[in-house]
Parts: sequence; C-alpha cells; structure tokens
Amino acid sequence: MKRFTKAEQLFLHLFRRALWADVPTTPEAEAPMADEATWLRVVDVAVEQTCQGLLADALSQMPADRRPSKPIYFSMVNMTAEAEDRNRNMNRCLHGLFPMLERQGIPAWLLKGQGLARCYPQPLHRMSGDIDVFIPTAEAFDRAVELFAKHLPGDGLEEGHERTFHVDDIAIELHSLIVTDLNGRLRRNFPAWCQQQLAKPPVMWDDVVLPPASFNAIFVFVHLARHYVGGGIGLRQVADWMRFLYVHRTGGDSPLDVAELERDIEHLGIKRLWQVFATLAVDYLGCPAEVMPLYDPHHHRDAAMVLRCIFDEGNFGHHDTAMDHRPDGFLAGKAFSFLVQVRRMVHKFQLFPRETLFCFPILIRDGMGRIVGRKA
Repeated sequence: MKRFTKAEQLFLHLFRRALWADVPTTPEAEAPMADEATWLRVVDVAVEQTCQGLLADALSQMPADRRPSKPIYFSMVNMTAEAEDRNRNMNRCLHGLFPMLERQGIPAWLLKGQGLARCYPQPLHRMSGDIDVFIPTAEAFDRAVELFAKHLPGDGLEEGHERTFHVDDIAIELHSLIVTDLNGRLRRNFPAWCQQQLAKPPVMWDDVVLPPASFNAIFVFVHLARHYVGGGIGLRQVADWMRFLYVHRTGGDSPLDVAELERDIEHLGIKRLWQVFATLAVDYLGCPAEVMPLYDPHHHRDAAMVLRCIFDEGNFGHHDTAMDHRPDGFLAGKAFSFLVQVRRMVHKFQLFPRETLFCFPILIRDGMGRIVGRKA
C-alpha cells in the first residue's frame, strides 16, 4: 500500500482538529511546519474530499506563524464564505419546501444533506450538495412530481423512482425508492426494515421532516458504502456519518438505541463493512471510540487501505489521477473509464469481496446504459 504523503498527514491532522472541535479530548500536538508546495497540496486534498470548510476552520484555530501564506489562507476563507451563503440559501429553500409538501398532504423525509449539517460544530461550513427528498409511496411521489413540474424546471429525465427539479442553482431530487445495491442480504431485508422505520415518529427540524435516528444511522452508512464500493467517496461523507453517530450517541434530539442499531447492522448484512469503517473513524479520523458501535482495532490495516482508496479516488472517484489519461472520443473514453473502475474494484475486492462481486454487474449494466444513451 502506498504511504500517506506529508500533505495527506497534515490534512488529516487539521481534519480531526476541526471535525471534533466540540469534543473534550486531549488536544493533538501542533500541526507540523510545512512549505508552500505542501500547503497547496493540502488545499487540493481538501477540495478532492469536499472538506474545504473544515480545513478553513482548522486554519483559523492555528497560530498565525504556523498558517500557510495569506493567499492560501484567504482562498480557504473565501471558499467557506461561499459555502455559508449556499447553505443559507438551501436552508431557506427547505423551510419553504416542506411546509408546501405538508399542505398538499405529501409525506416526505429530508435525506442526508442539510439534516446532517446540523450535527457539525459549524453547520454552515459543511460543503453542501443537492436536496434529496424521500417520498415513500408511489401515489404521493406522482403527486409531488406533478406539483413540482408545474412550477420548477426539471432535468428532462424520467427515471421512474427519481426526478430532479431546480430552484435557481439548487437541485431538488425526489426519490420514491432507496437503492440498496450493496449485497444480496441488504437488498432482501431493507424494504421490510424500511417500512418498520416509516412507522416511527420522525425527527423535526422546525418545519423540516427528518428520518428517525435509527433509520439515518443505517441509511447514511449504506449510502457511503455503496458509493465507496461502486465509485468513490470523499471524507465529507464519512464525516457526515461520524458526526451523526456522535451527536445521537451523546444526546441530540433523538438518542440512538445502540443494541437495536447493532441488531439492524447484523440483520442487514453490513457488519463487516461497518467494522472496517468504524476502525477508520476511530484510528485515523479522530472519532471517539466510545460513540462508535462495533469498533474493533483488529481492522486497523484494512481501515488504512480504505483511507488510501479514499485519498486516491476523491469524491465519487472524480480525482483518480488515472483519469488524467482518458482518451478523447466517446467510446474510447468510456472503455478507458470502465477499465479504471475495474482496477479500483479489484483492489476493493481484497477487503469486501461479497459487495464487490455484487456491484460489478451493476457497473456493467450502468455503463452499457450510458453508452446506449450516450451520457457522459
């Protein structure tokens, strides 16, 4: 396994410091001194992992003589200010969206995103994506699509269980199905388990409806694990999961039942995945061991391999340096991208053979669909 570079180690130090700024722990030593080239690479890593806000928070806590040069430091400050503006806009959108759905009698949950940002020390500094709304019945989903289509531009694609609409630069994705293509046991058991979760009271964020904590603890992890095996993730997705567990293990508005969570992990067939990522969280990313269910230090080396993959691939695999050599031409480019993805999955097979074998036919199916539809 390739060693972690000086820039990656410095990034991890700053990542931990910012992510756990509100946790009463023994403080780490000061960040090591670094030259301009190393700091530039640290910024690149933060962008690849969609953690610019966390890096800016950590830099703001450092003595001035240990910070990077002013151009680098203020570039991070500017990125974070832009993130704050976008998060405020998304929050305003949500607080208009959910009351509208309630007036129309459309049941809905907010998935991921702004609901998880609430768990961060600085919620407005989490780098935001889209707004994902889960509508659990086909009839309600169809009514929501009809309602949105009257007032908002869409992406023109009809995926059956997913539709996307836009409010200015904010994408709102409506989902009637939660995809759990990770292993056979999860696919078989998740639908009935999800129905049980739907019967529980939701968590309310003012007028925005969030899933029960017992659902989110599983769903957020399954979502990041699917993307890890099938494409690539950034550390922001792991940070979302860790912060959610931390807040809901130590208090929060909906405390987790750990015994129930561990039974659900076993029932859904994701224990091995969870244990490796739990070790990554504690041993490398600073998560307090006492809040992480099923933490097992015996998975330390496997966790290091996962972290190496995350650094090498970046968010959704978009920063894999192998893609720098992607040839021009639609079919040649697609063939090259497929081979790069196969190489990634061969590496992940060493850790998670069941999930990799399950996801490989899906990779082929989706790749053929893009070729037929000539999608990028």
